[in-house]
Amino acid sequence: MALVAAVLTYALLALGGLVTSRDAGMIFNDYPLSNGSLNPDGWLSNADKFSEHGHRLLGTLVGMASIALAIMIQRSDTRTWMKWLAWFAVVFVTAQGLLGGFRVWRVNTFMALMHGCTGQIFFGLTVALAYLTSRDAREKPEQGRDTRLLVAVGCGAAVATLMQTILGARVRHIHGPINDHLLGAVVVSGAVIWLVSIVVVLHRRRRALMVPAMIVLGLFLVQVTLGFATAIVLSPDNRTDVVTTWQIANPSVHQAVGALLLAAQIWLTLRAFRRRSPDRSPEATVAAFERHERRMREQCLRGVGA
Repeated sequence: MALVAAVLTYALLALGGLVTSRDAGMIFNDYPLSNGSLNPDGWLSNADKFSEHGHRLLGTLVGMASIALAIMIQRSDTRTWMKWLAWFAVVFVTAQGLLGGFRVWRVNTFMALMHGCTGQIFFGLTVALAYLTSRDAREKPEQGRDTRLLVAVGCGAAVATLMQTILGARVRHIHGPINDHLLGAVVVSGAVIWLVSIVVVLHRRRRALMVPAMIVLGLFLVQVTLGFATAIVLSPDNRTDVVTTWQIANPSVHQAVGALLLAAQIWLTLRAFRRRSPDRSPEATVAAFERHERRMREQCLRGVGA
């Protein structure tokens, strides 16, 4: 169910990107119904209506899947924090739907920007839930080199990628400065190269880390290529009064692959977090000895009192 929720959320993100590329967010001026109906006339034959109404229907499915997942975790998972996280996802997706509704009611492009950005965050949350309910997250990991550096760099890369998607959403929704997005691409490039290099140099014998690292690298290369292609397609020299298929498809796929890149980074970081070793620094050793000595003293005092 966690995988179903994550896949549906990704499809919802991709379809939302298509809605933005087609500028079809206001094809219906009511919400949650579309032209006052659950099945508006002509939505299957009109591309703009299909993308927006399909986005709304898929959003409903994501909400239902999130509720089902939360109930299943509540009934079968013994981790209290995991139950809270699952119900937080339900609250998050509900707020996300309401934000989309306010965007329509207020005809507000800034709310559309926020809706797109929080959608990326929710997708990351569903990916985390999918991993945390997996066998790898619950079984004892294999022995190996400490992964705390990898965890730190992975978190930084994921945050940088999320910020880059926000900068890209600014360009798409409110025509923000493209230079910020280009600078963000440089930062993400450095973070991804550093992340993958750590895995290749320090953990290349651990398949559980190498596989997601190679997926991160592959998606990054595809994303860079799509970024250049999108910049060319949307350049002023190629703009006409009629929006071409490439001008719709390129930015939509660019956004969708960016979401996959973020998901792969979260997956790799969580796997690395499960494989971190205890802190064996001198300071940690001294602190552990002091804790042990304190416990022994307390036990002795209890024995004397008895």
